[in-house]
Amino acid sequence: MFLMHFFIFLEDGTSSITCSVPNPILETLVKQLVEKRTWDKLHVLYLGGGGPQRYSPGEGGLATGIDASGIPIELVLDAGDKYRVPLIGALLENGASSDGLGKREKSPIEQAVENEDYNMVVTLLQHNANPACLVTKTGDSLLHEALKQTFATGRFPVSLCCLYFAGILCDL
Repeated sequence: MFLMHFFIFLEDGTSSITCSVPNPILETLVKQLVEKRTWDKLHVLYLGGGGPQRYSPGEGGLATGIDASGIPIELVLDAGDKYRVPLIGALLENGASSDGLGKREKSPIEQAVENEDYNMVVTLLQHNANPACLVTKTGDSLLHEALKQTFATGRFPVSLCCLYFAGILCDL
C-alpha cells in the first residue's frame, strides 16, 4: 500500500529511485542467481547501473564490490553472447577465479580455446589464468602447441600464435 501511494505521487520525469540494499541481501541474491544459473539477472546486478556509486549501465551495478570468489566462471561461460564477456569481466574484477572452481572437467581457458573465443582467452589471461593447460607436453611452447594442432586438424589456430607473438604467453 505504501509503495503504491509513493509511486502515485512521484513527479513526472522521475527516472530512478535511490535506496540502499544491505550487502548480506545482495550476497544472498547473487548466490541464488548463481544456483539458478540466471546469468542475465546476475549481469543486471553487476553491470546494470546504479548502486551507491551511481554507475552507468555497463560500468557497474548494485553488486559491484560484492565478493564473486564463489562464482564458478566456468559455468558462466554458458551465458548468452550478450552477457558472457562483460559479466565474466565484472566477476573477475570482483574476485572470481580466472581458473574457475573446478565445476567442469575443463578450465575456463581450455573452454574458451575450444570454443575459439580468443577475446575470452585474453580476458582470462589478463586476470592471471593459468595457461599451462594449453600446452600438452612439458617443455613445449605455445607456438609448438599451435603447430601440433595445425597438423592434427588441418586448421591453423592463428589466435594462439597471435597471443604468443604479442607476448601474452611468451613464457610457455
